Amino acid sequence: MTIIGLTHSGLSVSNLESALDFFKEKLLIEEICSQLSDQDYLAKVTGFPGARLKIGFVRKEGDTFPLEIIEYLTPQGVPSRGGLGIVGTQHRCYQVSNLDALYDRLRNQSIEFLSEPRDLEESFWPGARDVFFYGPDQTIFEFLEFGLSKREEHEIMRIHHLGLTVSESCAALELLCGILGLEKIDEMETSGEDLKGFGVAVDARSKLTLLKITGTEVLLELWQFQRMHGPNALTAHNNLGSGHLCFLVDDIFQDHSILEKAGVKFVGPPAEITAGINKGAYAVYFSGFDDYRFELFQKPV
Repeated sequence: MTIIGLTHSGLSVSNLESALDFFKEKLLIEEICSQLSDQDYLAKVTGFPGARLKIGFVRKEGDTFPLEIIEYLTPQGVPSRGGLGIVGTQHRCYQVSNLDALYDRLRNQSIEFLSEPRDLEESFWPGARDVFFYGPDQTIFEFLEFGLSKREEHEIMRIHHLGLTVSESCAALELLCGILGLEKIDEMETSGEDLKGFGVAVDARSKLTLLKITGTEVLLELWQFQRMHGPNALTAHNNLGSGHLCFLVDDIFQDHSILEKAGVKFVGPPAEITAGINKGAYAVYFSGFDDYRFELFQKPV
Protein backbone atom coordinates (compact mmCIF):
# COMPACT_ATOMS: atom_id res chain seq x y z
CA MET A 1 0.00 0.00 0.00
CA THR A 2 1.02 3.63 -0.38
CA ILE A 3 -0.01 6.63 1.66
CA ILE A 4 -1.15 9.49 -0.58
CA GLY A 5 -0.97 12.29 1.96
CA LEU A 6 -1.33 13.44 5.55
CA THR A 7 -4.79 14.58 6.62
CA HIS A 8 -3.77 16.01 9.98
CA SER A 9 -1.52 15.71 13.00
CA GLY A 10 -3.62 15.17 16.12
CA LEU A 11 -3.02 16.43 19.65
CA SER A 12 -5.06 15.53 22.74
CA VAL A 13 -5.44 18.20 25.42
CA SER A 14 -7.13 18.75 28.77
CA ASN A 15 -9.06 21.85 27.64
CA LEU A 16 -9.86 22.61 24.01
CA GLU A 17 -10.66 26.29 24.46
CA SER A 18 -7.40 26.97 26.30
CA ALA A 19 -5.39 25.07 23.67
CA LEU A 20 -7.06 26.95 20.81
CA ASP A 21 -6.26 30.24 22.56
CA PHE A 22 -2.60 29.18 22.71
CA PHE A 23 -2.48 28.74 18.93
CA LYS A 24 -4.59 31.77 18.06
CA GLU A 25 -3.31 34.34 20.55
CA LYS A 26 0.29 33.23 21.11
CA LEU A 27 1.29 31.65 17.79
CA LEU A 28 -1.18 33.65 15.66
CA ILE A 29 -2.36 30.49 13.88
CA GLU A 30 -5.95 30.55 12.66
CA GLU A 31 -8.73 28.32 13.98
CA ILE A 32 -10.57 26.73 11.06
CA CYS A 33 -13.51 25.21 12.91
CA SER A 34 -14.51 23.43 16.10
CA GLN A 35 -17.28 21.00 16.98
CA LEU A 36 -18.66 18.71 19.66
CA SER A 37 -18.62 15.12 18.43
CA ASP A 38 -20.68 12.50 20.23
CA GLN A 39 -22.07 10.39 17.40
CA ASP A 40 -22.01 6.59 17.46
CA TYR A 41 -19.35 6.35 14.75
CA LEU A 42 -16.71 7.82 17.10
CA ALA A 43 -16.63 4.65 19.20
CA LYS A 44 -15.82 2.65 16.06
CA VAL A 45 -13.12 5.07 14.84
CA THR A 46 -11.36 5.53 18.19
CA GLY A 47 -12.05 2.17 19.83
CA PHE A 48 -13.56 3.88 22.90
CA PRO A 49 -17.20 2.92 23.67
CA GLY A 50 -19.30 6.02 24.27
CA ALA A 51 -16.58 8.37 23.06
CA ARG A 52 -17.45 12.10 23.29
CA LEU A 53 -14.97 14.62 21.92
CA LYS A 54 -14.57 18.35 21.49
CA ILE A 55 -12.51 18.93 18.36
CA GLY A 56 -10.90 22.04 16.93
CA PHE A 57 -8.69 22.53 13.87
CA VAL A 58 -5.95 25.15 13.49
CA ARG A 59 -3.88 25.84 10.40
CA LYS A 60 -1.30 28.37 9.35
CA GLU A 61 -2.12 29.87 5.96
CA GLY A 62 -0.10 27.95 3.37
CA ASP A 63 0.04 24.67 5.29
CA THR A 64 -1.25 21.64 3.41
CA PHE A 65 -2.93 20.13 6.48
CA PRO A 66 -4.19 21.34 9.89
CA LEU A 67 -3.47 20.34 13.46
CA GLU A 68 -6.45 18.59 15.04
CA ILE A 69 -6.84 19.51 18.71
CA ILE A 70 -8.99 17.06 20.71
CA GLU A 71 -10.43 17.16 24.22
CA TYR A 72 -11.79 13.79 25.26
CA LEU A 73 -14.86 14.31 27.42
CA THR A 74 -15.40 10.53 27.54
CA PRO A 75 -13.26 8.62 28.29
CA GLN A 76 -11.01 11.16 29.99
CA GLY A 77 -7.32 10.38 29.81
CA VAL A 78 -4.32 10.90 32.06
CA PRO A 79 -1.13 12.90 31.38
CA SER A 80 1.00 11.07 28.81
CA ARG A 81 4.24 11.94 30.66
CA GLY A 82 6.17 12.49 27.45
CA GLY A 83 9.18 14.72 26.98
CA LEU A 84 12.40 15.25 25.08
CA GLY A 85 14.31 11.97 25.12
CA ILE A 86 11.27 9.84 26.07
CA VAL A 87 9.95 7.14 23.72
CA GLY A 88 6.40 7.83 22.59
CA THR A 89 6.89 11.62 22.44
CA GLN A 90 5.95 13.65 19.39
CA HIS A 91 7.10 17.14 18.55
CA ARG A 92 5.90 19.51 15.87
CA CYS A 93 8.28 21.92 14.17
CA TYR A 94 7.34 25.22 12.53
CA GLN A 95 9.67 26.98 10.12
CA VAL A 96 9.96 30.64 11.14
CA SER A 97 11.63 33.89 10.23
CA ASN A 98 13.48 36.12 12.73
CA LEU A 99 13.75 33.48 15.44
CA ASP A 100 15.22 35.83 18.02
CA ALA A 101 12.35 38.32 17.81
CA LEU A 102 9.78 35.52 17.93
CA TYR A 103 11.52 33.98 20.93
CA ASP A 104 11.55 37.30 22.79
CA ARG A 105 7.85 37.99 22.07
CA LEU A 106 6.66 34.58 23.22
CA ARG A 107 8.91 34.46 26.27
CA ASN A 108 7.33 37.76 27.33
CA GLN A 109 3.95 36.01 26.97
CA SER A 110 5.04 33.31 29.46
CA ILE A 111 5.76 30.58 26.90
CA GLU A 112 8.16 28.10 28.53
CA PHE A 113 11.24 27.44 26.39
CA LEU A 114 13.60 24.51 26.93
CA SER A 115 16.64 26.65 26.07
CA GLU A 116 17.69 29.78 24.26
CA PRO A 117 17.85 29.70 20.43
CA ARG A 118 20.85 27.61 19.35
CA ASP A 119 22.93 27.05 16.24
CA LEU A 120 22.50 23.61 14.72
CA GLU A 121 25.61 21.65 13.92
CA GLU A 122 24.62 17.99 14.25
CA SER A 123 21.37 17.98 12.32
CA PHE A 124 19.93 17.58 8.86
CA TRP A 125 20.04 21.37 8.59
CA PRO A 126 23.55 22.51 9.59
CA GLY A 127 23.76 26.28 9.83
CA ALA A 128 20.10 26.60 10.77
CA ARG A 129 18.93 27.66 14.23
CA ASP A 130 16.17 26.31 16.42
CA VAL A 131 14.54 26.39 19.84
CA PHE A 132 12.14 24.03 21.62
CA PHE A 133 9.20 25.09 23.80
CA TYR A 134 6.17 23.70 25.59
CA GLY A 135 2.66 23.92 24.25
CA PRO A 136 -0.63 22.79 25.82
CA ASP A 137 -0.29 19.93 28.33
CA GLN A 138 3.52 19.97 28.11
CA THR A 139 3.55 19.02 24.42
CA ILE A 140 6.78 19.91 22.65
CA PHE A 141 7.09 22.30 19.73
CA GLU A 142 10.10 23.55 17.81
CA PHE A 143 10.88 26.67 15.79
CA LEU A 144 13.40 26.27 12.95
CA GLU A 145 15.03 29.19 11.15
CA PHE A 146 17.12 28.93 7.99
CA GLY A 147 19.62 31.77 7.74
CA LEU A 148 19.83 34.81 9.97
CA SER A 149 16.83 37.06 9.33
CA LYS A 150 16.92 39.77 12.00
CA ARG A 151 15.73 42.44 9.60
CA GLU A 152 12.65 40.45 8.57
CA GLU A 153 9.28 40.51 10.29
CA HIS A 154 9.14 37.62 12.73
CA GLU A 155 6.66 35.06 11.51
CA ILE A 156 5.62 31.43 11.87
CA MET A 157 5.62 30.28 8.26
CA ARG A 158 4.54 26.63 8.05
CA ILE A 159 4.88 23.19 9.57
CA HIS A 160 8.32 21.99 8.50
CA HIS A 161 8.51 18.55 10.09
CA LEU A 162 6.98 16.25 12.67
CA GLY A 163 9.17 14.34 15.10
CA LEU A 164 8.77 10.96 16.83
CA THR A 165 11.07 9.63 19.55
CA VAL A 166 11.35 5.86 19.03
CA SER A 167 13.03 2.94 20.77
CA GLU A 168 14.26 1.32 17.55
CA SER A 169 14.29 3.20 14.26
CA CYS A 170 14.48 -0.09 12.34
CA ALA A 171 11.11 -1.18 13.75
CA ALA A 172 9.62 2.21 12.89
CA LEU A 173 10.95 2.01 9.34
CA GLU A 174 9.43 -1.44 8.85
CA LEU A 175 5.98 0.09 9.23
CA LEU A 176 6.49 3.59 7.85
CA CYS A 177 8.57 2.69 4.79
CA GLY A 178 8.17 -1.06 4.37
CA ILE A 179 4.38 -1.12 4.63
CA LEU A 180 3.02 2.45 4.42
CA GLY A 181 5.36 3.51 1.62
CA LEU A 182 7.04 6.59 3.11
CA GLU A 183 10.49 7.36 1.70
CA LYS A 184 13.65 7.38 3.80
CA ILE A 185 15.80 10.27 2.56
CA ASP A 186 18.60 10.67 5.15
CA GLU A 187 20.14 9.27 8.32
CA MET A 188 22.83 10.46 10.73
CA GLU A 189 24.24 9.94 14.22
CA THR A 190 24.84 12.74 16.71
CA SER A 191 26.96 13.10 19.84
CA GLY A 192 24.19 14.83 21.78
CA GLU A 193 26.24 18.00 22.27
CA ASP A 194 23.42 20.09 20.79
CA LEU A 195 21.05 18.91 23.54
CA LYS A 196 23.09 20.01 26.54
CA GLY A 197 20.88 22.04 28.82
CA PHE A 198 17.65 20.50 27.53
CA GLY A 199 17.14 18.23 30.54
CA VAL A 200 17.86 14.99 28.67
CA ALA A 201 20.30 12.34 29.90
CA VAL A 202 23.98 13.33 29.98
CA ASP A 203 24.66 10.74 27.29
CA ALA A 204 22.23 12.07 24.68
CA ARG A 205 23.83 10.46 21.64
CA SER A 206 21.17 9.70 19.10
CA LYS A 207 20.42 8.39 15.64
CA LEU A 208 18.25 10.58 13.45
CA THR A 209 16.30 9.36 10.45
CA LEU A 210 14.49 11.65 8.02
CA LEU A 211 11.47 10.51 6.00
CA LYS A 212 9.39 12.13 3.29
CA ILE A 213 5.63 11.97 3.82
CA THR A 214 4.02 11.24 0.47
CA GLY A 215 1.83 14.00 -0.92
CA THR A 216 3.18 16.82 1.27
CA GLU A 217 6.30 18.92 1.76
CA VAL A 218 6.33 18.06 5.46
CA LEU A 219 9.02 15.67 6.70
CA LEU A 220 8.99 13.07 9.47
CA GLU A 221 12.01 12.94 11.78
CA LEU A 222 12.70 9.86 13.92
CA TRP A 223 14.87 10.23 17.05
CA GLN A 224 16.45 7.15 18.59
CA PHE A 225 18.43 8.01 21.72
CA GLN A 226 21.19 5.74 22.95
CA ARG A 227 19.87 6.22 26.46
CA MET A 228 16.33 7.36 27.16
CA HIS A 229 15.51 10.04 29.69
CA GLY A 230 12.66 8.15 31.35
CA PRO A 231 9.96 5.47 30.95
CA ASN A 232 7.89 5.41 27.79
CA ALA A 233 5.10 7.95 27.39
CA LEU A 234 1.49 6.79 27.79
CA THR A 235 0.45 6.96 24.16
CA ALA A 236 -3.29 6.13 24.27
CA HIS A 237 -4.89 8.75 22.06
CA ASN A 238 -7.14 10.14 24.81
CA ASN A 239 -4.20 10.82 27.14
CA LEU A 240 -3.29 14.46 27.66
CA GLY A 241 -0.39 15.52 25.47
CA SER A 242 -0.44 12.41 23.29
CA GLY A 243 -0.74 12.66 19.54
CA HIS A 244 -1.44 10.77 16.36
CA LEU A 245 -0.77 11.07 12.65
CA CYS A 246 -3.67 10.66 10.25
CA PHE A 247 -2.66 9.29 6.85
CA LEU A 248 -4.76 9.83 3.74
CA VAL A 249 -5.50 6.75 1.61
CA ASP A 250 -7.70 6.15 -1.41
CA ASP A 251 -8.99 2.65 -0.52
CA ILE A 252 -9.24 2.35 3.24
CA PHE A 253 -10.81 -1.13 3.23
CA GLN A 254 -8.08 -2.60 1.05
CA ASP A 255 -5.35 -0.90 3.07
CA HIS A 256 -6.95 -2.02 6.33
CA SER A 257 -6.81 -5.60 5.05
CA ILE A 258 -3.16 -5.26 3.97
CA LEU A 259 -2.11 -3.84 7.33
CA GLU A 260 -4.06 -6.44 9.31
CA LYS A 261 -2.33 -9.24 7.39
CA ALA A 262 0.99 -7.56 8.25
CA GLY A 263 0.14 -7.76 11.95
CA VAL A 264 -0.97 -4.17 12.55
CA LYS A 265 -3.45 -3.84 15.43
CA PHE A 266 -6.62 -1.87 14.60
CA VAL A 267 -9.37 -0.80 16.99
CA GLY A 268 -11.85 -2.27 14.50
CA PRO A 269 -12.85 -2.02 10.84
CA PRO A 270 -13.06 1.37 9.09
CA ALA A 271 -16.14 3.34 10.12
CA GLU A 272 -18.16 5.91 8.18
CA ILE A 273 -18.16 9.43 9.60
CA THR A 274 -21.79 10.47 9.82
CA ALA A 275 -21.55 14.11 10.93
CA GLY A 276 -19.32 17.18 10.87
CA ILE A 277 -16.98 18.55 8.21
CA ASN A 278 -15.86 15.05 7.17
CA LYS A 279 -19.32 13.52 6.81
CA GLY A 280 -19.21 10.62 4.35
CA ALA A 281 -15.53 9.87 4.89
CA TYR A 282 -14.16 6.69 6.48
CA ALA A 283 -11.59 6.49 9.27
CA VAL A 284 -10.04 4.11 11.81
CA TYR A 285 -7.23 4.19 14.39
CA PHE A 286 -4.40 1.67 14.71
CA SER A 287 -1.32 1.15 16.89
CA GLY A 288 2.22 0.93 15.56
CA PHE A 289 5.78 0.78 16.89
CA ASP A 290 6.20 1.94 20.51
CA ASP A 291 2.40 1.98 20.73
CA TYR A 292 2.23 5.18 18.67
CA ARG A 293 -1.30 5.85 17.45
CA PHE A 294 -2.07 6.38 13.78
CA GLU A 295 -5.22 6.87 11.75
CA LEU A 296 -6.26 5.98 8.22
CA PHE A 297 -8.65 8.38 6.50
CA GLN A 298 -10.48 8.16 3.18
CA LYS A 299 -12.20 11.26 1.83
CA PRO A 300 -15.93 11.20 0.98
CA VAL A 301 -16.64 10.00 -2.54
